[in-house]
Amino acid sequence: MSVFLPDCRNFDIGNKTVAKFGFLTDIPRMFKIADLLLISEAYGRACGVEEKTVSGRVFGDSKKLAALRGGADLTTARFNDAIRWFSLNWPENATWPEGGIDRPSSNQHEAAA
Repeated sequence: MSVFLPDCRNFDIGNKTVAKFGFLTDIPRMFKIADLLLISEAYGRACGVEEKTVSGRVFGDSKKLAALRGGADLTTARFNDAIRWFSLNWPENATWPEGGIDRPSSNQHEAAA
């Protein structure tokens, strides 16, 4: 489904995206490494641990988050696994960061298992 909107900026409308040329699409906003890094920073602050500790917990590699920050890439499966890990292990007293990836629901965790 596509609907033309005259505004030529990218922005989200619920689970729809307005593409560069003003078309409303069914394609959701693309998640970025920056979104994952935002979540990892918030987790590290909430737990009082360094990035390499967070990286080790999530990826089993204390250097992976630093590599991502430096421009390295990640497969979609590892990206999704990391988001799922953060959601399942999120500190109770911490707020999930806004403006990036919504925290997966427990139903999404069960479906992915």
